[in-house]
Amino acid sequence: LTPSSPRPSSSRSAPTSVPPGPSAVTQDDEASREAPSVPTGVRIDNIKVMAWHNDLVLFTHNFPVEKLERIYTSMAKVIRKFRSMSDRTNLPTELQAELEAIRSQERDLNTRQFHNRR
Repeated sequence: LTPSSPRPSSSRSAPTSVPPGPSAVTQDDEASREAPSVPTGVRIDNIKVMAWHNDLVLFTHNFPVEKLERIYTSMAKVIRKFRSMSDRTNLPTELQAELEAIRSQERDLNTRQFHNRR
């Protein structure tokens, strides 16, 4: 507990119910007059997005911040292309393709570094 946090009550009395006052009725009336939520119409395969996310997290584990920033920039460029589209069904595929390109670059870089050490 912090000095400003409320102290728990030591008594264990049953909670009291307060009958709804005029303000509660007004809020309910306002909520019922609001327009129902409208679906955005954006189509995206959340399962593929989560698979890409998990793959990205595993691939970038223990990467230095500089590499993470470069990867973020690459992924943001892909995402930006889909910003104004409602049909984003190709987004996970393009994100995965970008991740594979980055993975290939990492392999090439690691191979060159390995051969230069010999």
